[in-house]
Amino acid sequence: MASKAVIGIVKAVSLVAAPILAAQVPELVEKANKSKEIKQELQKNMVMVPDVIGANISDAQNIITKIALNYLAIEANADKKYKDSKADTVVKTSPRVNSSVAPATVISLHYLTKKVIEESKGLATEYEARKAQIKQERHDKIASIQTNIQSRTKDVLDKIPVKRKTDEK
Repeated sequence: MASKAVIGIVKAVSLVAAPILAAQVPELVEKANKSKEIKQELQKNMVMVPDVIGANISDAQNIITKIALNYLAIEANADKKYKDSKADTVVKTSPRVNSSVAPATVISLHYLTKKVIEESKGLATEYEARKAQIKQERHDKIASIQTNIQSRTKDVLDKIPVKRKTDEK
């Protein structure tokens, strides 16, 4: 009985709501179309972040400026991968290369300085030293295990009685 009442209420609500919703649909469609047009218009004006990775910072700044973008030059953080790089080289952009951005967007240009390269060389040296240390520790551990195995094997073999020809007679 209760389900018939619920069905009746739903039918009544839908009869009342349907005309109201039907009146709203054209307005909603119009807003959606307008939103789509605005988005398309914005996309027409968007600019791609150029690939300036590896470029000299001055050249990168000129390229960025020529396409109606702004820039902020930021000293990159030291990293072992920069140990053999040249100073004043752009190594990263933010937003990333080939991203679509609005005109006048500020692009962060992360570049290397001599100081960063020296720090990077130090990091690379530390990394290689640690890598060699780990390799040596592994080698020493394996040698220790091999020695232990040989010693235990000898102990076991020494405990096994061996029949000699003289014992057979």
